[in-house]
Amino acid sequence: MLSEMKNKVVFKITGLDCSACVITVDGVLEEADGVHEVKTNYAKQTTAVTFDPQKISSQHLLQIIKQEGYEAILSES
Repeated sequence: MLSEMKNKVVFKITGLDCSACVITVDGVLEEADGVHEVKTNYAKQTTAVTFDPQKISSQHLLQIIKQEGYEAILSES
């Protein structure tokens, strides 16, 4: 049995103004096929996503965030 590949990326997000924003970002990313885990940190304004790169790309994840109205960039950390 082949194990699933997992990559992790962190996005810096502008516009996380409240806990509802965190819930929104987490929700839309968790629904994407290939996403294993999402952890949004309101205080740091970041979202860490663990995903299967054979099913979804980091650029597609970035687009999902932007489609919800948030500015986001791939973080260096």
